Amino acid sequence: MHFIFNRFKGAYIDREKQTISFTWRVKGNPEKNEFGHATFPLTDIEAFYSKQIKNQQGGSSYTLCLAHKDHYTYSGAFLQTNVRDNPHNPNHCQHKWELIQRFADNTLPLPDMPELEAFRHLDPLTVAYDKKHNRPEYHWRKMHVKHQRAIEEALEEMVHNFPFESAIHDPTCAKKELETPWLSWPIEQKYFDDELAVPLWRKRAGVVFRQLTIGI
Repeated sequence: MHFIFNRFKGAYIDREKQTISFTWRVKGNPEKNEFGHATFPLTDIEAFYSKQIKNQQGGSSYTLCLAHKDHYTYSGAFLQTNVRDNPHNPNHCQHKWELIQRFADNTLPLPDMPELEAFRHLDPLTVAYDKKHNRPEYHWRKMHVKHQRAIEEALEEMVHNFPFESAIHDPTCAKKELETPWLSWPIEQKYFDDELAVPLWRKRAGVVFRQLTIGI
């Protein structure tokens, strides 16, 4: 089993092999994995962000870029991807790169996040960690989606204001990773109670409205 980080279109990171693969053509005769994709050690990859001016008023946005350090030889081993969050702040590019590196660090358990919760039992290191810390098997999946969104908004605010540059030059100023999020963010019943308080007809009306307006 290989844990794959794939928030990109056409590129993916293998946690166990410590590699990044590109599904498109890369020059320079690179090594290829079992799927025939150009594959490189993660240590050969560097990250940076690109600033783009969007309008005459000086509005700008940032995108995260990953590229092979020897980009002249391995032309095509390059990926530019939009951050999922606020593109007007480079912090979100740095945060995404931190997440990629954290996922790839196979000396640590998988990051405790909703997207990876269903796969924690497949990684022996993560299984041992969860058993030692009595992590509930299902935490994020039992949490109301509105509660998850509230937590996400709080984290977005932290990322927006985090002093990344200071942390790079002085790692001691960076906050320690939250090791037990299920204790810091316990499931709150009030979100479910609020959901039950909404009349059924209103829920159905909301579904119909979404289908008519945005198609979901």
